Amino acid sequence: MSKLEKFRELFDDTAPESILPETNFREIEEWGSLLSFSFIAMAKDDFGIQLTGEEIIKSTTVQDLLDLL
Repeated sequence: MSKLEKFRELFDDTAPESILPETNFREIEEWGSLLSFSFIAMAKDDFGIQLTGEEIIKSTTVQDLLDLL
């Protein structure tokens, strides 16, 4: 499974095909602090990477987040 597919799985109410690498993740209606924490947990559990909120704040697009992984 690709990093993008893993990211898309975090969303319950957003159509996966609408989440593209160039998407500004903050513009996804479902994105919020809970999903941010879910992304941090996914990074640690699935990729062994410890992310910080600061790294997410500095990111803009879905690809920016995927590059952290």
